[in-house]
Amino acid sequence: MCRWYSTHSTFLKICLNFLGYDSFWSFSGSGYAGVVTYARSGLTKTFTDDPFSMTQTASKSIKEISKGRCMLTDHGVLLLLNIYAPNAGRGPEHLEKKLEFYNELSSAMARWTEEGRKVIITGDINTAHSELDIYNPKKYQMETGFLDIERQWITTFLNERKCKDVWREFNPGIRKYTFWDQKRCAFSRLRRLTTSDEGEELWMEN
Repeated sequence: MCRWYSTHSTFLKICLNFLGYDSFWSFSGSGYAGVVTYARSGLTKTFTDDPFSMTQTASKSIKEISKGRCMLTDHGVLLLLNIYAPNAGRGPEHLEKKLEFYNELSSAMARWTEEGRKVIITGDINTAHSELDIYNPKKYQMETGFLDIERQWITTFLNERKCKDVWREFNPGIRKYTFWDQKRCAFSRLRRLTTSDEGEELWMEN
């Protein structure tokens, strides 16, 4: 079970631990970002909130960009990466940071699959991939979250990393949303479950 926009809740943590779950938290430190993953106790071998620094191509700034935005848990048979991608709505420099985050994600995925790992990525990618994933696509095609460069990155990532958008695989042609943007008064599907080909087989088996 994964959550985004999370704030620290001692009560929730105690309750879940009591019910037999471990919790793995990542915070930005200033309240703008946070993710948490819950897993049944004993099913997690290792975890880190800094999964990108392990890649050879990782930039010096990626640690700051990804702070509070990632939690990688290793469950032996699979890796689970819970993410909350940056929003680029505050200007061009934020779009650059968002794309840098995306590129580091792609590099990390390449490394894990080359190592033979089965990977599931879940969370908020902060981009609607297709016109089915956003209300009134023509109206928002020039706005962040639905820019061509953002959408093309998802297409390239899915193809080059041999990944599948699990919900879309099971629901082709269906228009559904996961997010309501109060500022733009628009629905979009930003949260998704993505797997490597091997990870998809694992998902199907379980």
